[in-house]
Amino acid sequence: MTRHRFDLLTPPEGWGVLVLTLALVSVVGTAVAAAGWVEHLQVMTGVTLAAFMIGLLIARSRLPVFPAHLFSLIIGLAWVFRLTADLLPSAYTWDERWAWLWYRLYVFAGQMIAGGVSDDSLVFILLMGMLVWTVTYLVIWSILRGRRVWDGVILSGLLLLGTLVYAPHNLIGYLVAFLLVALLLIIRFNLYLQAQIWQRARVHFNAEEITFDVWRAGLALTLVIIALAWLAPSIPLTARSQVLATLRSPWYDLEERYGRLFTSLRQRSAPGADFSGQSLTLGGPRELSEAPVMEIAPSHRLYYWREVALDYYTGHHWVNTDADAVQFGAGYPPVPQVSFRAQVPVSHTVTVLIGNTAVLATAGQPVWTSRASRARVSYVDETLAEGFSHIRSRFPFEAREVYTVHGLQTAATVEQLRRAGDDYPDWVTGRYLQLPDEVPERVHRLAHTIAATATNAYDRAAAVEAYLRQTITYNDDVAAPPPDRDAVDYVLFYLRQGYCDYYASSMVVLLRALGIPSRLAAGYAQGQYDYTKRAFIVRQRDAHAWPEVFFPHYGWVEFEPTSARPPVERPRASRPIQELSPPQSPPPEPAPDVTTPDTPPTPPPDATVEVPRGPAVSAGLIALLVFLAVAAGGGLWLRWRGVRAGRDPAERVYARMQRLAARAGVVATACQTPYEYAARLATAVPAVQTAAWRVADVITRTRYAGRPLDPIAVEELAAAWSALRPALVRAILRHRLATLLGRSSEDRHPACPDSPR
Repeated sequence: MTRHRFDLLTPPEGWGVLVLTLALVSVVGTAVAAAGWVEHLQVMTGVTLAAFMIGLLIARSRLPVFPAHLFSLIIGLAWVFRLTADLLPSAYTWDERWAWLWYRLYVFAGQMIAGGVSDDSLVFILLMGMLVWTVTYLVIWSILRGRRVWDGVILSGLLLLGTLVYAPHNLIGYLVAFLLVALLLIIRFNLYLQAQIWQRARVHFNAEEITFDVWRAGLALTLVIIALAWLAPSIPLTARSQVLATLRSPWYDLEERYGRLFTSLRQRSAPGADFSGQSLTLGGPRELSEAPVMEIAPSHRLYYWREVALDYYTGHHWVNTDADAVQFGAGYPPVPQVSFRAQVPVSHTVTVLIGNTAVLATAGQPVWTSRASRARVSYVDETLAEGFSHIRSRFPFEAREVYTVHGLQTAATVEQLRRAGDDYPDWVTGRYLQLPDEVPERVHRLAHTIAATATNAYDRAAAVEAYLRQTITYNDDVAAPPPDRDAVDYVLFYLRQGYCDYYASSMVVLLRALGIPSRLAAGYAQGQYDYTKRAFIVRQRDAHAWPEVFFPHYGWVEFEPTSARPPVERPRASRPIQELSPPQSPPPEPAPDVTTPDTPPTPPPDATVEVPRGPAVSAGLIALLVFLAVAAGGGLWLRWRGVRAGRDPAERVYARMQRLAARAGVVATACQTPYEYAARLATAVPAVQTAAWRVADVITRTRYAGRPLDPIAVEELAAAWSALRPALVRAILRHRLATLLGRSSEDRHPACPDSPR
């Protein structure tokens, strides 16, 4: 009985292929749902299952390619909108939910075009849902309709790989599950393809027995491979970081650009990686180790190593909105910047101790670096830059690499800052007084209460700094603020504890409420001075955030509201500026909250640092991924080139002709001779008649005469292939167009006669 096109009860590939395909997309979908970038990602599970069902129905139908994909896109968009709309308040009607979602998409698109900032998590869920739907559908289409299992595995693997790289926590279990399912699916699907070849060739075989044997052997082989990969020695952090850095380096600019559009995402903070990106989220607990990150030898006493300056506050996140990028550093001309009074030239040399870093640690106002870099900047006018807010090396650093930064550091005295006044430039007030409307009024009232007795901007800033140091308790282990509350308001009036991100954010918000321009800086604190190396040892636990306040004529000045850090020592009129040199005697003991070992360990030049944060990525798992990628790439290349071991030129050209002709709708059968196939191909594509007969004649003489090709035959083959290829490519395009329009008339190959019993 002829199978109905929508009959799913007896899938032609077998239940094993169908179940494994479902498992493959389910692993990827649940990994995305578990990534934890934003709340409510669990809807991705529903998106995956629905995409699988729709993809299965469409793959079983005879819809042409274009209508099938369009149909899937429309259904997917409606379904993802439906699931996302469920996340809006229940008080909204369905019309209001859909209208609100479309409006948020419109606002998001405007921000994307203008290079602005967005923290709309619902838009992220909507876009991620469409990505998961599209990938799931294309995986089903590739495997069940296109019979290309490798395409499906690679496509789903790319989505999983991106999830693993950018997820804020470890998802290694999903990688293991994916490898297990993918290997089994490849084995089972290739058995299905081989069985089809046997059936066309009328080869008798016991399907159930072979299937059972393949299942048993395939499962055992898969488990052995994954077990060996899991038990293989773990890759040292430095090597692992360098691999990740190499993979991510082409995408740095794209990450920086679109990172501003998704500031609500929780981000990974991995050892050895840059701690300061283009945004900072006021999140939950943080864990920082004693691992050394860099050694810094400065020319002057400097308190902070800034990696990024953040200007835009959303209520839960800080974002760098500098949209321009310029070439900076060695080999590039200097960039003119705004100049300020009372600045002294400073320099520092950085030795990177852990690879997978690209952001430069700077102090004050950087003016040059020995590293060729790209710097984020905003312009005061057409030629004058405000200053660099984020500097990234063009190539990631390796461990023990060294670079130097020259800059200008403020040496303004307390008296000078008090007399600076409040005549701020427009480029400062237009950007560094921004606050979201959601900041409660009581935050503004608190700011004015704290600074009630101060008569100038410096004393107001000092009053806010002292208030935070006295009233907020330092604590690394704090819960993230509720999503419906402003983070600073939550810390000031409810939590009253936190770490440096919260201290710095609170001070910047309070100062902006007072009309004092300020921004949040992130990077590292000073570190511990090593008197033998005459350098600061900066560790991961020194990762820090602090406020910078703008004073007219003097520029940006650092403050320290975090109670676990010593306050900034500023020069006064009675103290010479020369005292700002590196310490010649041991500094005072740090605050009790900061633990300092008696002797700071320094890794040897070739050392690697392992930080115990979840299961290590073993060399075997990486090798297995590399093997699958290489095998997939090699398979695709071989399929395109038609090159197989042991084939002579005639066999290669004949195989290429068959492959291109099959894509034009003329499929060869096992029982056809080369002359019969050439005749059928000439009927379907008359333009190739002469060349096809020439190839058929050469391949017949080669196969049955048993003699190698002579130079004349090789010349004939080359000429025939030169004529065949363009004609067949045109035939493929005509065939694809006819398929898209639903008018395909595929040349069905005649059935081979039964073999004599």
